[in-house]
Amino acid sequence: MLRNEVEKMTGLRRKAIEYYEEKGLIRPEKTESGYRQYSAEDVERLQTIAAYRKLGLTLTELAEVLDAKPGALSSLLRDKQYRLSQESGKVEILEKLCAGVPLETLQDELARLEQHEDIYSRLERVFPGYFGQCFFAAYKPFLQEPIAAGGEQAYQDYITYLDALPPLQLTAKEQDYIEEISRQIDMDALDKIQTDKIQSLQNIERWIQENAHIVEQYRAYMASEDYLSSPLAQIRRKLQRYMLDNAYYQTAVPLLRSFSKSYDAYYQSLLRAETVLQDAT
Repeated sequence: MLRNEVEKMTGLRRKAIEYYEEKGLIRPEKTESGYRQYSAEDVERLQTIAAYRKLGLTLTELAEVLDAKPGALSSLLRDKQYRLSQESGKVEILEKLCAGVPLETLQDELARLEQHEDIYSRLERVFPGYFGQCFFAAYKPFLQEPIAAGGEQAYQDYITYLDALPPLQLTAKEQDYIEEISRQIDMDALDKIQTDKIQSLQNIERWIQENAHIVEQYRAYMASEDYLSSPLAQIRRKLQRYMLDNAYYQTAVPLLRSFSKSYDAYYQSLLRAETVLQDAT
């Protein structure tokens, strides 16, 4: 069937349907004249997408549900319940403050709330602004969970390490650039990138073979004058030097693995992929 019929059946607008196609959630065939021909399966998937989007699922979450990964929906439900309980706890404390309850009497409730808060929110509060974003913005998809059991000391050691580091020598313009980029991050897109990374690590040789042209384009861009003269490249060079000078990889990464189960799983997959690449060469 054609797109105008699909729009009526799903209630989705043309731009939305095109977006979900672009993201690979549906794959309509194209006729010789260039029109998209949608199947009954495409329509069913779009109806499912429309329903779950109303429930607040992200693009990555939708992909997991549509791919019928075992336990995906149950896992998402638990995650939503956890987040709702966190928000409910915050609202209750705010209501007490509005009612005139002194802040000092609510410290125990705030402490209990923090214990169940996701790692990224805690880190962002401890290190607001450009400094924190330099170190853990890239890990954000792995930090959307509470600190792992037994990981509180590692977390405290991690923030103690970061807090003791010497100043990161960035210009005011570079600092503003990092904070602006951080505000503009599309979490759906970031989640998708990290999901793709993890999936590619399961069969790194196949991924490289299938995406050789993308790898070449990426390498060409990284070597281009446009990139090398960009603020991002300058910041990246400074940050890499800073991390090496301060033994970040030897000190901070093991701590990060101790308090984030998701990052530890990704790191182990990365090590296995590197072993495969070494054996292949």
